[in-house]
Amino acid sequence: MVPLCLDKSPHQINNLWADFSKQMGTICLGQITSLCHHGDALPRSRVLFALAAFLVLGSAGLAGLGASSPAPAIHSMGLGDHEIAVEIAATDQERMRGLSGRKDLAAGNGLLFVFPGNDFYGIWMKDMNFAIDIMWISQDLRVVTIAENVAPESFPAVYRPAAPARYVLELKAGSARVLGIAAGTTVTLPAGLAP
Repeated sequence: MVPLCLDKSPHQINNLWADFSKQMGTICLGQITSLCHHGDALPRSRVLFALAAFLVLGSAGLAGLGASSPAPAIHSMGLGDHEIAVEIAATDQERMRGLSGRKDLAAGNGLLFVFPGNDFYGIWMKDMNFAIDIMWISQDLRVVTIAENVAPESFPAVYRPAAPARYVLELKAGSARVLGIAAGTTVTLPAGLAP
């Protein structure tokens, strides 16, 4: 705990804050004396305000240390004669989030949606920042439909397969063409995923 010493100079208070921030594992955001220094006098109300602000910001920073989500697991899957790296979206929350909000998707990487059974699952481009190719894959592990170069501006349109599918694979736009993927292409699921 940092002692509140109103008889300290602005320089000494700054040193106290720096020591406290090091002990707490946070970064001091600027010199606290700039918040409360008024000539040579340090009014008690300004020091208390600065302390409260520091504690709130510091605790928010500490809470955020453990709040970041872990990096998604990357799996390898076969798409025709090619291997691609995929993240798996198997829960309702993961499927709802999809690639929304991401800045980009590297070539050779994708997101594989795993659904509980074959159906006509719709995909839209809500909160997307880049175009993608969308491939619907049946339970017998064949591509049934491809929507190529689907742009973020197409939202709120919903894209659906021509036949029931259990999986949906999203890749960077142009991937289907570059990899030579078409309806009927066979797929090998990542290890641990049963058809």
